[in-house]
Amino acid sequence: MADKKYQDVIEFWSYEANDAITLEPGVVNKISLEVNDSTFTLYVNGQKIKEVTDATVTEAGEISFSLAMYKPGETLKIAFDNLIITAIP
Repeated sequence: MADKKYQDVIEFWSYEANDAITLEPGVVNKISLEVNDSTFTLYVNGQKIKEVTDATVTEAGEISFSLAMYKPGETLKIAFDNLIITAIP
């Protein structure tokens, strides 16, 4: 919708390096986001990366992925082979 503005509600990942994710050709990484009420937990390859609580998120919304490369000449190919979004009872 044209009248909606998007903003980062919760920054899960700052710009620090993390050994949970492998950025090599052919390597598959599993990224999971668990949401329980106002608590959001990010996992990469089964390793808990960050947990935050934000009570300002009170209703269902949209999710997006953002990726940025910071060095000249860097390239990265992203593919999803099994993107599943489900409600956990």
